[in-house]
Amino acid sequence: MMRVLQEVERRVRVDVNRRSIKSYLDARFGLESKPLQDRAETIMELDLLEDLLRNLYRTDNHKVAEELVEAAIDEQQQITNME
Repeated sequence: MMRVLQEVERRVRVDVNRRSIKSYLDARFGLESKPLQDRAETIMELDLLEDLLRNLYRTDNHKVAEELVEAAIDEQQQITNME
């Protein structure tokens, strides 16, 4: 039962982080960030999402934001390949 609760909590935290990332990108870059928001939606690893959000708060440059999202996706792919 405890394991199920931990998984539910993890999923909620993933969802909250994704929504925060999408909201930040929308507020900072507007409509031009929609494809980037969609890319960020593919990230499933909680640690990567939390790091991405912290790093996004440090930039106001769309190109850097794209690079951060792509780096997180690449890192997730590496994690997936190792499993």
